[in-house]
Amino acid sequence: MVNKTIISVILLLFCVSIAHAAVVTLKSGKKINGKIIERTDKYIKMDIGGSEVYYENKYVKDIIEEDAQKSAESSEITAGPKDNFLKQGLKLASEGKFDLAESQFNKGLAANKDDYNILSAQDLLSQLKEGKVTEEFVKYLFQGSYNMIDENYPAAIEALKKAHEIKSDDLDIAYNLGVAYYSINEFDKAIEYLKKVVSNRPKDGMAYSYLGSSCMSLGKAQEAENNFTEAKKLFEESGDAENASEMRKILAKILLTSSPQ
Repeated sequence: MVNKTIISVILLLFCVSIAHAAVVTLKSGKKINGKIIERTDKYIKMDIGGSEVYYENKYVKDIIEEDAQKSAESSEITAGPKDNFLKQGLKLASEGKFDLAESQFNKGLAANKDDYNILSAQDLLSQLKEGKVTEEFVKYLFQGSYNMIDENYPAAIEALKKAHEIKSDDLDIAYNLGVAYYSINEFDKAIEYLKKVVSNRPKDGMAYSYLGSSCMSLGKAQEAENNFTEAKKLFEESGDAENASEMRKILAKILLTSSPQ
């Protein structure tokens, strides 16, 4: 499942025709090798073995294009452990050290100018400077993001709940609370937040897939099947062949276990 950061982004719409070899890392940890043939502020489209597959940006953790990777390898910048600049920046921002955080994010962008998560973090800092969001809210978001990446889900929940109290209509926060509760096996609470997401964002296939998994963990087989079926449909509609295939496998297993022996 996806370990998704919660930073809300406001990016200018762009669509570029490209065909670069790249390694895409999803927030689930899965790496995909292929060619990026289209890129917008909402998704990337990849050619993987002759098949076109779409991935929404909110589920992408990192993109390393062949040219960017070579540039980073030849640069004097050494990022150290993977996502070091991102994690350090998130940690500093969560402590209210926004100038230092921005410096880390800039170093990360120098290594990979298309890092979606860092661009999102930079955008949130810009919103803070423009007075669109409060410092308190931003700190909670960064605390939640840092702890989600660090897989410290109880700490992420604590911060995200405080952010959610300030902005209760933010569906990205609700989604991440659902994922965090799912990750610590508190499935009832996960369902509560994920249902809020799918009620207001009915095209979110990943929310439906997490909702299905949470229901299945509580033995609610029919609810789980309904949610997995909806997730499969949404993944198919968006061209996400990989996740659609995963949903078909899960549904096949449900059918097998529910069939009379």
